[in-house]
Amino acid sequence: MDMNERLNSVLNTLCLNRADFAGSIGIAESKLDRQLKGLYKIDKQEALAIKAVYNINPAWLLTGEGEMFINSRADNKKTQVRVSSGELFNNLSKMQKEVIAAFCSIKNEEMLNRISSIILNQAERERAEEIICSGLKDMKCIRKKRGGE
Repeated sequence: MDMNERLNSVLNTLCLNRADFAGSIGIAESKLDRQLKGLYKIDKQEALAIKAVYNINPAWLLTGEGEMFINSRADNKKTQVRVSSGELFNNLSKMQKEVIAAFCSIKNEEMLNRISSIILNQAERERAEEIICSGLKDMKCIRKKRGGE
């Protein structure tokens, strides 16, 4: 696999579009487009930026050696880097990254839409539960202030 193919693989695995990815590592989208086509090579500084934001192994990106993601604890810092799509990738386990990669590789649009809907519905249910619980806590506080009604 060539460097540009590995870079394409990163974008596909992370489900990122070109504009978001380029912006997150501080390069112009036009430069990224040329890199994805194999016209420009990724330099060491860009590989390190990709590592810092997405936990991608720079050696794998530049040479193909090793695994795509870095799994060492030192590189999986508690500091989470928010990507422009709003998702956090730095602290995901290898299995979670593989699940996301599998999800991104689904070609059947109907299946993809169903899975997306299930995930969104679950997230909405969890958010609704948080709001309800927060509201109940607020009601208890108001009752206490009123003298235990």
